[in-house]
Amino acid sequence: MQFRTIITIITLIAITKVGFAQYSIERKECFTIEELKDNAAIDTIAVSSIDHFFFHYGLKNKDLLKGKCRLLFETDRYFYYGYGLIPKKGEVGSCYYYKIPKNEVLDKLPKYEELSYYLVDSVAQPYWTKINERYQKDKKERKQDFDIIELGTSLSGEHIHMNRLYKIKHHIWGNVLEEKKHTAIIDKNSFELISK
Repeated sequence: MQFRTIITIITLIAITKVGFAQYSIERKECFTIEELKDNAAIDTIAVSSIDHFFFHYGLKNKDLLKGKCRLLFETDRYFYYGYGLIPKKGEVGSCYYYKIPKNEVLDKLPKYEELSYYLVDSVAQPYWTKINERYQKDKKERKQDFDIIELGTSLSGEHIHMNRLYKIKHHIWGNVLEEKKHTAIIDKNSFELISK
């Protein structure tokens, strides 16, 4: 028993150090929004992808170490977004900032301002309820348990895909009998559920 505890503690320490190292490598020089607008370094900010914007601004939106992801400002060509921090004198700034062409966002995510994980999850909920009821019925009739693993949410053409993996297990032994992937498909423009 003590050996397991020691291994668990060592694993947690290793994960923590790797996690902090990842954030310290990604961290950039902090600027207030006004400094970022006026800084010559603004032209050196790499252009992000629509998938990055969708995940960070639309879905993830909040990070424990970085704060809330939001639009910092826009120019006629780009949206600048990042994780807002308060680097000095109470002014909102950012140490994590990105840019994406405005026309790409407006073309591929026209309702980006309304997008949130909570919205996508609530739209998908009737689909997940139906799937869960089917597995609950199997649980009683076939004596099977199941685990649900969230596989993530992605942007795919005109749709948002929310994926889950269901692992069907023997109710006594716990061994996995079958794995089934289910996808809730949501229209990215109307936020209506397409999966029935």
